Amino acid sequence: MLCWVALALAGCGAALQAEDAQTQNLVRRSRELYGAKQFEQAETAAGDALKRAADNPQALYLRGLARVARKQYALGRDDLEAAQKLAEK
Repeated sequence: MLCWVALALAGCGAALQAEDAQTQNLVRRSRELYGAKQFEQAETAAGDALKRAADNPQALYLRGLARVARKQYALGRDDLEAAQKLAEK
């Protein structure tokens, strides 16, 4: 399931460039926290990014991954599917 979302998000760099620096920093922080297996904090950072830019596919993707890692499967799936839809635009 995660592979198709990862492939769909490969072209999201341009979308991030249009957003403000604080949103970009929150997405980067979420990615770092996820990589460090700090899933609750990664989810929070991604959620904060989404408060600033609700249509950010990378933030949705990261929050979805963090939620799946925290066994919140339905919420994670919803975020991952929303991220894929945004990435396909």
